[in-house]
Amino acid sequence: QIENRQGQLEDQEKQTQQQVGQVKAEADQANQGVSTVNERVSNLDNYTQADKKSVYFKYGSSVLTDEDKQTLDQISQEAQTQKAYVIEVAGFADPTGKAARNQTLSEHRAQSVMTYLEEQGNIPIRRILTPAGLGSTHQVNDNRTKQDREQNRRVDVTIYVNQGVVASGQVNGN
Repeated sequence: QIENRQGQLEDQEKQTQQQVGQVKAEADQANQGVSTVNERVSNLDNYTQADKKSVYFKYGSSVLTDEDKQTLDQISQEAQTQKAYVIEVAGFADPTGKAARNQTLSEHRAQSVMTYLEEQGNIPIRRILTPAGLGSTHQVNDNRTKQDREQNRRVDVTIYVNQGVVASGQVNGN
């Protein structure tokens, strides 16, 4: 009887060890899930740049050319392949002329781009951050030549993707 009971106890011990192993595996899986959620929550305010393009304007103008529209169509298409994206629109002017006029012109350029993205690019309003006109700040060239000034009369359009939402590593897709 003692040997029989000892065999039963050994069988129960093996079953208990298997159950403990299973519970440990489930606990590890649960901890991994909690870690994943914590990472996603921590990254809710982290954005990664997915794409950036610039459109350029003639002196004193905020009118989009056909070439500019093609560039904005490309960025619209790229944005719509992303999950959890926002678009930043920043307008600039070269330093020629009065600062107040350049500020207004940069704002009109940014507004022009935003309107095109909404109306023609089918980008939802909620996806576009408030457009900013930054006047003649943030120059990309030193303005010594006509070509330098042309490069500074621009609107930068940047797509950012929210890393908290796409923390699983899948950035593309809807």
